[in-house]
Amino acid sequence: MRRLDRYILGELGVPLGIGVGIALMLLIGTVLFSYLDEILARRVPVLLVARWMALRLPELLVNALPMAMAFAVALGVNRLAHDSEVTPMRMAGVSFRRIASPLIGASLVASLAAYGLAEKVVPSATCESNRLFMEIWLRSPDPAIQQERFLHVGRYHFYIGEVVKEGRGGFRLQDVLIYESATGSGYPVWYFARSATVGRRRWVLRDVVRRDIGSGGLSVHETRVPELTLDLERDVDLAGDLRDPQELSGPVLRRKAEAFEATGSPELGTRFRMIYHLRLAVPLACLVFGAIAAPVGIRFSRGGTFVGVLVSIAIGFLYWNAMFLARVLGGNGTLPAAVAAWLPNGVGAVAAVWLIGRADR
Repeated sequence: MRRLDRYILGELGVPLGIGVGIALMLLIGTVLFSYLDEILARRVPVLLVARWMALRLPELLVNALPMAMAFAVALGVNRLAHDSEVTPMRMAGVSFRRIASPLIGASLVASLAAYGLAEKVVPSATCESNRLFMEIWLRSPDPAIQQERFLHVGRYHFYIGEVVKEGRGGFRLQDVLIYESATGSGYPVWYFARSATVGRRRWVLRDVVRRDIGSGGLSVHETRVPELTLDLERDVDLAGDLRDPQELSGPVLRRKAEAFEATGSPELGTRFRMIYHLRLAVPLACLVFGAIAAPVGIRFSRGGTFVGVLVSIAIGFLYWNAMFLARVLGGNGTLPAAVAAWLPNGVGAVAAVWLIGRADR
């Protein structure tokens, strides 16, 4: 690495750290405010929320890095140009492409790091995050399970007459009516339990009457059992294995998409295929952001640092809105999933090449 490269790259360190910090704070705030009402209403312990957010950090960092890279490159180039350091370089015969090359190289490294996070760290962290989120929901002191209200979990619909808190994370229910939806060629089932105990995963029903409903809507079979256990988390997990796609690696996402398409579920196939392509497209946005921010930052360098910040915000705003539009078009089938996922990066790459070419004139 030449001295010029080291000098230019030295301008990225502090802005990149600041950019990552700002982007993460914005994303963390967005996630927390989305669930703030539930967190406060259920009085979830702060440490439990902190653990949950810590597990969300890898996913948020993948989304934060492109914006942080644009921020760092725009401010770095802006500082060099504003302090008249670019002019001597150009007078010495150094082209803007040469000046921008270490910045683009650093952006490529950031893309590779983001992809490594997305593929190797995010799936396991998301899996644990979702498990912890379920624990938060089930352990909350003020339950979502409310008396004289309906509750839907998986294929079960519950109506609870009375709810009594018992110990830590447990509830005792009275007069529980349960409707189990029909599966396959079977018919629905009604359960009535005099009482039930709710833990983190299992509902233990006591003094239960089961009524199997026939095609005419009448009971075809009735049984009484002293105790019946429902494992809701297991039943939900096994219902088609529809785990959060973020929990899956790239190859698994591709196989899932192909399987859904082959079995007549094109909507799910499109969803999984879109996420599969975004797994690489979003990290690669670091490279696109850096390549665009370099020529745009030098173009508006006379405005100082404030303009550099505005440039990075504008780049991020345009890109993420284009990505949002592409996701909508890809999700509803207007565009193929691959085209929709890669279109913003493609347009950004063409714009970057054109802007860098103009900066050299």
